[in-house]
Amino acid sequence: MTQDDVRTADLAAYNGMAAELRAAGVRIFGPDASVAQDLEPEYVAISPDSRTAYATLQENNAMATVDLATATVTDIVSLGARSFTIRDTEGRVVFDSGSAFERITAAILPAQFNSTNSENDSVDSRSDDKGPEPEGIEIGRAFGATYAFIGLERIGGVMTYDLSNPTRPRFVDYVNNRDFSGDAEAGTAGDLGPEGLTFITAANSPTGGPLLVVA
Repeated sequence: MTQDDVRTADLAAYNGMAAELRAAGVRIFGPDASVAQDLEPEYVAISPDSRTAYATLQENNAMATVDLATATVTDIVSLGARSFTIRDTEGRVVFDSGSAFERITAAILPAQFNSTNSENDSVDSRSDDKGPEPEGIEIGRAFGATYAFIGLERIGGVMTYDLSNPTRPRFVDYVNNRDFSGDAEAGTAGDLGPEGLTFITAANSPTGGPLLVVA
């Protein structure tokens, strides 16, 4: 592969559409920036047929659909900030977890509800922002089922959902080993602010069992 094989799918076609995108729920907020400059691609997934890419625009709470054959952004849809959403390949919502993350964390960690990741004694400090702020997601298959693992950047921890029925995912577990009495700067507070997750199948695992790596 050479540079001649590389094509760039830019966002210039959406310049001048700031008002329309904002009305649809997309965050456009950069001062003196065009829409194309403001939109910030973060993660990307490729369809099984390698024809379509889905790029999250994290700071804009949105997702872009890219036609890989023509290197064209064909659609931008808005997302939420406190839930995880399952969409079909046409961008239609088939499931959204709604307020589930906050209901679950409130029940398990009521004294730390919607805390931030950088300081203790910050209960409720994220409630007027993005709540637990789901940051990353990984899909893995184990024990005869397909699971979604969602990292919560602010309060910390990982949510696990069974996706055997994508239209009705089932909550399985929430694991958070954060020590709210520890010092984040001194490294005694446990795991904080998960950003990315990687699922390792049993066949590729050094332990012989499936693993989830969180960073």
